Amino acid sequence: MNVLGFTIDFWTVWGLVAQGLFFLSFIVQWYKSEKAQESHLPVEFWYLRLIASVMLFSYVLVRRDLVFLSQLFCNHLYTCETFRS
Repeated sequence: MNVLGFTIDFWTVWGLVAQGLFFLSFIVQWYKSEKAQESHLPVEFWYLRLIASVMLFSYVLVRRDLVFLSQLFCNHLYTCETFRS
């Protein structure tokens, strides 16, 4: 399917959902910080980041997109922070 000249397929939707989870992690962080009345990185932030990062990395592997290869480093960082919290 084409929308505005862009091809929309399963992997396009997969990548957009991954980006949406990254955005959602910021919303969760903002909400929890406002609720606590201080800057706070809740464990949900790191879980959302880890899930989105793995999804985006699988997207990169399928699409063979070199630009997002740095996601491998992010996967490691999010895994460490998720299980440290």
